[in-house]
Amino acid sequence: ASGPNAQAAGQGLATALNGDTEVVAEGLGQAIADGGSVTAFVESAAVLAADGSVETLSQTLTEVAGKGQAEAVGQALAASYATNAVATTQAISQALSDDENGAAFAESLASAIAEGGDGVAEAVSNAVAESFDGGNAVAVGQAIASLSGAGQASAASQAIATA
Repeated sequence: ASGPNAQAAGQGLATALNGDTEVVAEGLGQAIADGGSVTAFVESAAVLAADGSVETLSQTLTEVAGKGQAEAVGQALAASYATNAVATTQAISQALSDDENGAAFAESLASAIAEGGDGVAEAVSNAVAESFDGGNAVAVGQAIASLSGAGQASAASQAIATA
C-alpha cells in the first residue's frame, strides 16, 4: 500500500493501536515479519506522533522491534520524527526503558539513524539524555552499545556527550 491507501491504512492502524496497543502491535510485528506492509506501519507511526500519542508509539515500536524488525522500526522512527520530533524523542526514551523489548529496540536505533539521518540521530541523542536524566543507566548503556556496534559511533559519542 502506498499513497492515499497507505495513509488510510496508517490512520486505521493508529486507531487500532490506540485501542489495544499490545495485542495490535504484537500482531503487526508478526505481520511485518511475515512480509506484511511496512508502509502502513510507518504511516501509523507518523499519525501517532502527530497526535502526540507517546505511550502508544513507544509500545508499538518496542513490540515490532521485539519481533526482530529493526529496519521497519528505523523507517517508522524516521517518519514519526519528521512529523513530531518532541513526541518521537519521548517515545524513544520510553521504548529504551521497556523491560521486555528495550534491548531489541536499542538495536533498531542504528537502522533509524541510517534511514532518517541527522535529525533522527539528534532525537536519539536527546532521548538517551532523557533516559540518563531519568536514572535509566541500563537503557543508556544498551543504546550506546548498539549504536557503537552498528557503526554509528558518531551518534553514540553524541549521545554520550548529550547525556
